[in-house]
Amino acid sequence: MNNPLVSICIPTYKQIDFLDCCINSILIQDFSNYELIISDDSPNEIVKSYLEKKLPNFNYRYFHNVPSLGSPKNWNYAISQAKGKYIKIMHHDDYFSDTTSLSQMVEKIESDDSDILFCASNVIYTKSNSSRIQQTSDYQLNVLRKNPEFLFFKNVIMGPSVSLYKNQGEMFDNSLIWLVDIDFYIQKLRNGKFSYIDKPLISLVHNIEGQISDQVLYNRKIQISEHVLVFNKIFPNLKNLKSYKSFFDYLFYDFNVKSYNELIEIIPQASENRAFFENVINDLMKFRRLKFLKKRFYGSRYNNYIFKLEQFI
Repeated sequence: MNNPLVSICIPTYKQIDFLDCCINSILIQDFSNYELIISDDSPNEIVKSYLEKKLPNFNYRYFHNVPSLGSPKNWNYAISQAKGKYIKIMHHDDYFSDTTSLSQMVEKIESDDSDILFCASNVIYTKSNSSRIQQTSDYQLNVLRKNPEFLFFKNVIMGPSVSLYKNQGEMFDNSLIWLVDIDFYIQKLRNGKFSYIDKPLISLVHNIEGQISDQVLYNRKIQISEHVLVFNKIFPNLKNLKSYKSFFDYLFYDFNVKSYNELIEIIPQASENRAFFENVINDLMKFRRLKFLKKRFYGSRYNNYIFKLEQFI
């Protein structure tokens, strides 16, 4: 039997109401040449029971991780089981926005012979009962083609559910949580060709209980550590460090990193680029008022909706 063209990999953790929406969106796709892989980190059999009732006659592969693997190991385990030419990660709280979403993605990546494809998304905020369309501008796409490391400053792609990529054995870095998708995208874009569909083919659900973003957005250790680790990875490809110096200036100021020794206590690997980080910290308080005004402008609605200038590039 031939391998499927696409492996849909769903890492799950409880919350079967959201998983049900995700599964329903898969079942109504007009593209059927896929396999379905579920890697479950739930502490009980709630997902297993749901799947047995939901998909009694559907050929899927289910793995219950005991003990739970955690993110992104759970993602990687599902990916490691994939047999398809392409990997389609679908987080259990995201779903296809249209019945033709998967076929459109497959057709585009095949016709372009790309290594990775991503699309616009419909971002749904459950707390405020609101939504917005996230699109990557032509300007941002051109920047990504020349400089994939731009994602270090701003994730203009969004979460892994918006992507479809060739199954070439890559895994997500298990040492990362917050920047794990950014790190993966940078490596994939740097080593291959990408395509983009300017349609919200995927819906991303935000602000639900247990999401990683809510747990780590303001976590000092995670934010400092992961930005340093990813910076160390991309450092050999960087030609101009000015924007990175400015970025870390704001990051260290916001999280109150006052000395190099304090930085090393948080993340010892900062020593790999000691001169750079010492320079950032030594200039931390210089022109602070001007830096504050610049940050306020770049983050303003006027800039986001009218000027659309990037602070770091």
